[in-house]
Amino acid sequence: MNLKDNIPNLNIKGIVTVELKDATTGEIVHKETKHNFIALPAKSWAVYQALNNVMPSTNFPSNTIYMVHPRPFQVLFLSGDTSPEEPLVETFAKWPFVGFAGIGAGYSGDSPFRGTLNLSESVLEKDKMRFVFDFPTNAGNGAFQSLGFMSLPEDMPLVTTDAFFPPTQGMSYITGRTAYTGVGDICIIGDLMYRIYGTTLYSTPLPLVFPVVWTTVGTLAYNFSYTGCCAYQDKIYATRNSGTDGVKVLRILNLDGMLFGTIMTSIPDLIGVASNGDGSFWVSSESTLIDASTGKKYQEYFYKVNSSGVTIDKIPINYENMNAGTYSRGKVPTATNGRGAYLDMYKGMLLAAFRDEQSAYPRGYPLTFYNLTTKEIVFQGNPRNLNQNIGIYAYGISCKGDDIYYNYYMNTGTASYYMLQTKPIGLSSRVLLANPVLKQNTQTLKVTYDLMFDPIW
Repeated sequence: MNLKDNIPNLNIKGIVTVELKDATTGEIVHKETKHNFIALPAKSWAVYQALNNVMPSTNFPSNTIYMVHPRPFQVLFLSGDTSPEEPLVETFAKWPFVGFAGIGAGYSGDSPFRGTLNLSESVLEKDKMRFVFDFPTNAGNGAFQSLGFMSLPEDMPLVTTDAFFPPTQGMSYITGRTAYTGVGDICIIGDLMYRIYGTTLYSTPLPLVFPVVWTTVGTLAYNFSYTGCCAYQDKIYATRNSGTDGVKVLRILNLDGMLFGTIMTSIPDLIGVASNGDGSFWVSSESTLIDASTGKKYQEYFYKVNSSGVTIDKIPINYENMNAGTYSRGKVPTATNGRGAYLDMYKGMLLAAFRDEQSAYPRGYPLTFYNLTTKEIVFQGNPRNLNQNIGIYAYGISCKGDDIYYNYYMNTGTASYYMLQTKPIGLSSRVLLANPVLKQNTQTLKVTYDLMFDPIW
């Protein structure tokens, strides 16, 4: 069954009114009303809730794969996204964000991004929820053309997002996660997933069946530690083995683990690698040495290398705008907290899973997606919804179709290594306005959002 073709209509629709005013005169500078679409993640969340009411997830058979969804319609966002509306394709809200506001309570702080829920004008009726949001002169300034709702991770209260702008979006995760000793990065060729750990190459068939059972397919000539790997054509490209010559080398492996060749780069302390699909590769470094071409640490960039190992492009990681755990806004990694990132490609974007431990909100390490053309962050998603503060280390990432496979270590005092399956489902609704709207610091903004549905009483 194709969920997109068979999912219920739910009879929900949204109408958005944007009203921009001169703060001094009260004159309306711009007013626009448009219908929005309800995104597939919000609809599938409703299906999950309905199923859970009939058969609670705790009673599902242990080998059943099902999705846990984050809470939809939690955060209003204003974005410069100008892409056409695609209701059956869009699953996450896109950068650049200029403002946001939560539905949980009013807000009276001085965040330059955050508006407030107008409690006196927001109402719940039997066939409608009206949310009214106000942005004062100091908040939400900039150009936006898209607005809508996104979800939040289950255990992330909105109050914490003042320090982490923009807020990390929710993602699904497959609950049947698998635990095993030692993780290692993963890559996919055809219907097989490969994993490198130590001196062993493993494989398991797709789609995954939890708990995952790994089969040994080869013994490696080197002891790979903290290995990043990717697949290109019928070969595995691996980084970061423990030999003294390994820190700048991509090693090319056959599918039985035998060494096929090497690519020498100029980038020290390689960790992550992703195939660009054309014989070139994106790599990450955990080196704190200074790259003379950028004047910054190697670990502050992703590098694109060709098949000869020559650097042909770079993407700044942009830590100053990240929500990534201990990489809170403005904090650049140091020798003690910079651990590099595992990489893969996801629908034309570069996906990074950072390896540094974090023990604060947002819990569970955010995955960060980069646009290869603009070299900017597209969005960040949270693949976990833990109920405790514990350290998380990413140990591998790989993608196929809509799905992301994520390896991580959970620092609970014992060796807890896991794999889970996830996908972005952060978008609840979106509307594309006729033209960009520019809010300035002499103006206020009111957003009225009506969600209408069949009567509930």
